Amino acid sequence: MAGRLIDGFELAVDGRPVEWSPPRWLRALEAQGYNRSVDGDPIFVLTHIANGELRRFANVRDALKYGRSLIERRRRPVHPDSLAIDCRTTSGRTVPVVWGRALLGMAQGALDAEPITTITARSD
Repeated sequence: MAGRLIDGFELAVDGRPVEWSPPRWLRALEAQGYNRSVDGDPIFVLTHIANGELRRFANVRDALKYGRSLIERRRRPVHPDSLAIDCRTTSGRTVPVVWGRALLGMAQGALDAEPITTITARSD
């Protein structure tokens, strides 16, 4: 489910107004004082434990796709535990998105499954 919630979702509970829930890394950045109108859009950075920063991406799906391709390639695959994706702002705020083996599961959920945009629940 974690991979399917990368865009955030709306929570609709019986009779209550729909409530927006951003992805957890945006909530973590906001807790650090992130303001999109000041800091701009965050970027996603794929890092290798030994080689450092590999690439920067404008969205998390592209970072997940590239990370998964490194792990699944035929020649010289990269071990999943050596990769991490962070979300960063221009002002220097950084929060982890996913690392290690969870990257494969999150990539599969995010790239191969239908995105969840609204979650409905009963109030009891």
